[in-house]
Amino acid sequence: MAMDGVSAVGKRGSKKAFQVLYSTSPRGNCMPFYDEDGREIHPDLVPVPDLCRICRKNAILDQYIFCSMRRIQRRNEHVFICFDLEPVSPDINRDELFKQFNEIIALKQGKGREE
Repeated sequence: MAMDGVSAVGKRGSKKAFQVLYSTSPRGNCMPFYDEDGREIHPDLVPVPDLCRICRKNAILDQYIFCSMRRIQRRNEHVFICFDLEPVSPDINRDELFKQFNEIIALKQGKGREE
């Protein structure tokens, strides 16, 4: 079975990269991801955040690798944040969500809320 490697930068500023090996078999089964320390991580065992469930990209097979990598990178975060969100429903205000994401990031960085 032929294997191809795909790399993407881990956490922001990290020089190490996650490596993803995936099968080119007709079934398209994905093989495990590996973290920066070489530990195997199966993307199917990483919980899918509620935010992903309301995203259009969650149902797009071409986005599987990118979305899985994002979930793996942020799996230990208290709040899952993704600026690539494309809400399925027009009732979801993407700009308001992004505003809240930025507030959470500012709080994490110790900047607090601007009033």
